[in-house]
Amino acid sequence: MICLRHRRWTTGLGQLDLTGHEDVIRANMQYRKLIRQYGRAAVSGALTQANTILREWAERRSYRTRVDQRMVRFHGRQSKVDKEGPTLLTSYYIPAVALTRLFASPGWKALALNPVGNTEFVAEVRRTVEPRYVWDPRPHYRYVEPLARTLLLQEREHDATSAGRRGEYDVLELSSRPGEAMNEPYRRS
Repeated sequence: MICLRHRRWTTGLGQLDLTGHEDVIRANMQYRKLIRQYGRAAVSGALTQANTILREWAERRSYRTRVDQRMVRFHGRQSKVDKEGPTLLTSYYIPAVALTRLFASPGWKALALNPVGNTEFVAEVRRTVEPRYVWDPRPHYRYVEPLARTLLLQEREHDATSAGRRGEYDVLELSSRPGEAMNEPYRRS
């Protein structure tokens, strides 16, 4: 993704000089540190989840503050930018690494799912990923905000796996209200 020696972004349709974009370099160094700390497989999975959430936020035009700020740094107010171009990918990279850090860390995930610690988790998401973020695990027209949905589903999958190991065969309800499944992807009608 990034050649630190040459300070270049190397993913996408072209390369991008990262001179003057020290925050992108720092994000890459943090990503490498996460790999050393949690392992490549765990961090790769967390990055995939983070990118999926960021993509869904972008498609719904809900949380894009930091991405839009970076795109303005690269292009000014130009509105047409290649979706596979290095500037767009680079603009998503910093929030993706920040969200990856939260997904890879069992401590942050536990805080997110704890009613007492959730405010601290949300504050960290706002500080590092998206300043306007609001935690909302409740379905709205069968749609649940993707960060909350992902973490709640992971918790339920973990609980189901743990119950299976103990020989319990309880059926977990994957909805917060009857008829509203939290794991259904958003579908446009």
